[in-house]
Amino acid sequence: RAGLTALDPYVQRFQYHEARPGAFESGRDLLLRPAEVWAATERGVVVLGRDGTWRTADRLTGLPSDNALALAASSSGVWVGTDLGLARIGAGDSVLALPERLAVLSLLVVRDTLWIGTTRGLMLRPETGEDLLVPRETEPALRHPIVALAALGDTLVAATGDKLIVRAPGTPWTLLPVVS
Repeated sequence: RAGLTALDPYVQRFQYHEARPGAFESGRDLLLRPAEVWAATERGVVVLGRDGTWRTADRLTGLPSDNALALAASSSGVWVGTDLGLARIGAGDSVLALPERLAVLSLLVVRDTLWIGTTRGLMLRPETGEDLLVPRETEPALRHPIVALAALGDTLVAATGDKLIVRAPGTPWTLLPVVS
């Protein structure tokens, strides 16, 4: 059975919301928005509204692929990373797919910049920009697949399969020592 379990803050209990049969099998990333839960799945993006209704975005609605891997919210909508590219779902569930064909494994929005972890390494896209860019001061480890991105205050953290790379404001990217 596919669905989402969420804590209802009004009644302080968990509620299970079952999706329609065949909607998806597994979630890869979750995003909480006001009155909605978004899930990246192998069948696109599914959205559960507070009223219990489900919506779906997939290849038929404009995503580069049904294989959604990552989600991030920005002021212009929700960014979706798929195995075949990047798209933004905006107002009215309109989908804008970017032309670059690359597998997007992780996403993070910090202020006005979308950080993009791909199988080719780390990229970024300013909110007002059109192009995907490679950071200027690139630590060699950032050219490997970036499987996760996070921020702690103004410090960015990127993870490969076996390394953590951090960048504090005004400093270059630094490879952290591996702890075994």
